[in-house]
Amino acid sequence: MFMELKDRLKKTRASRQMTQKDLSDAAGISQARLSAIELGKNKRPTCVSELATALDVCAVWLQTGEIIATSKDDRTDFLYKLISSLDESDKIREIAYLEKLLSDRASE
Repeated sequence: MFMELKDRLKKTRASRQMTQKDLSDAAGISQARLSAIELGKNKRPTCVSELATALDVCAVWLQTGEIIATSKDDRTDFLYKLISSLDESDKIREIAYLEKLLSDRASE
């Protein structure tokens, strides 16, 4: 059975016995935004990392359903393929997000 982001999100939230309010608070997003994602109205949310952290799951798995290998080389290869598969505007947005993460970590 094919599961979309909305299905993985809802199922994982339920398995953690969290309400939408619990998860939205933990992820720092509005409950309305979470509801829209779970209803499939927002198929490419920008808060997947925050949701994954709040649920203690892999963000790549939450977004794509794919489990990436644990070695650094396999993860790098997978992320390269994932970013390459995006359309140009999504690619630019995701690369900017990754650059911000790296910059934030470097300043810590």
